[in-house]
Amino acid sequence: MKTILASTGDFVREVGINPISSLEQSYQLAFSSRLASAKNPLEFKKNFDLILTSDELTVLKNLIKQALAER
Repeated sequence: MKTILASTGDFVREVGINPISSLEQSYQLAFSSRLASAKNPLEFKKNFDLILTSDELTVLKNLIKQALAER
């Protein structure tokens, strides 16, 4: 599953979380972006990705909730 995190002018940042079938309870978290002025303006370029377990995703979710609650 993917969603757009930011879209400003000609810049778009996307994040996706996908299960890894060969690793039980593991997921790929990937950030990518595209720029309308790039050579291929419709192509997303991978910026960063990592593999997390479901427990690690829960830790990340809780960290984000805490950060938002403190604002």
